[in-house]
Amino acid sequence: MSNNIQDLFNQQTNIINSINKFNIDYTNYLATCDKRIISPDDPTLPLPSNCANLLTALQAKQSAILADINSFKTKLTNFVPPANYNYDASFNELINMYNKNIKTRNNLDLKLKEIYAADGSIQSEFKLNMDSSVYASIMWSVLATSLIYYVFVKL
Repeated sequence: MSNNIQDLFNQQTNIINSINKFNIDYTNYLATCDKRIISPDDPTLPLPSNCANLLTALQAKQSAILADINSFKTKLTNFVPPANYNYDASFNELINMYNKNIKTRNNLDLKLKEIYAADGSIQSEFKLNMDSSVYASIMWSVLATSLIYYVFVKL
């Protein structure tokens, strides 16, 4: 890897570490200075004197993290990989295996759709067709029976 790529990885690691440290400091701030946590029953209890300093330090850390993130986004946007960078031979093998797995998964999904007779499957279409034929036959039978009854009884 070139230094440019390594710099991006290092900056990303530094940002993640800064965020983790900020989260720990913020948790400590809440445990020390949040009235809902330290005195939920007595909101009139005074806060420790260093809470304002802790809050200022947290805001400074937050601003520094946001500046680092914006700097990283700019570097990432402007990053151009080297033209002669060659992937490991296993990369193409992984891509081919992934594509094969996707095709196999789609094939299995289609087969499971048929097995479970989901909407739109061939089995459900045949069942709908057969049900329609049965109901149409029943309707014709009722109509024919009614007509025969009318002919023989009423006439």
